Amino acid sequence: MNIYKEVGKILRRRVSFGTKEIVRYPVDEYDRIWNPVNNTARSTEATSDAPITVNLEDNPPAAVI
Repeated sequence: MNIYKEVGKILRRRVSFGTKEIVRYPVDEYDRIWNPVNNTARSTEATSDAPITVNLEDNPPAAVI
């Protein structure tokens, strides 16, 4: 699926904020590589029992959110 048909694309990286491990297939059905965030000084861990709903066009796996 190409959601950006009219523009050029360059992928710099995919960052996972929801795990400390690299995420790939089968968690990501498209086998994209999601690397864990490496600058924890600039991020804050949130804790909640609320469900995570991912409703984006490129369908990132919930594990990386």
